Amino acid sequence: MSHSTGSPLGETTAHVPPVGDFAGQAPIRILLVDDQPLFREGLRTLLSAYPDLDVVGEAANGEEALRLAATLRPAVALMDVQMPVLDGITATRRLRAVQPECRVIVLTTFDNEEYVTEGLRAGAVNYLLKDAPLEKLVEAIRSAAPHPPTPSPEM
Repeated sequence: MSHSTGSPLGETTAHVPPVGDFAGQAPIRILLVDDQPLFREGLRTLLSAYPDLDVVGEAANGEEALRLAATLRPAVALMDVQMPVLDGITATRRLRAVQPECRVIVLTTFDNEEYVTEGLRAGAVNYLLKDAPLEKLVEAIRSAAPHPPTPSPEM
């Protein structure tokens, strides 16, 4: 019987980029949009390990996302598709119309070609499933950011 090292489940942990890789740059501002509070909390916790990423807000539906984005000005929004009040596809379309500098990544459980097509048509720059590896999500966020973060005044 072999014995695994790492986490109790035998999984490997995510590699956190060295702080020096992003020294002098403001972190990428992220808005999480998902109707499941536990998912948002878990994602916020995972992303907090990366010094170049900053979750600046959370919304439980598309309407709330639009309100928060207007004041928080995120660089990237991680958007679920099916939510109450206003769905993620419509919210993406409206967000890109009023804040084109905000890049949207659709992050959902639905591996549905119609959702992919509609999400990209609405202005999303990427479409990932929620079971994607964390590193793939982090890479997608970094790639989606409109431009390299600029130095923050306090640095």
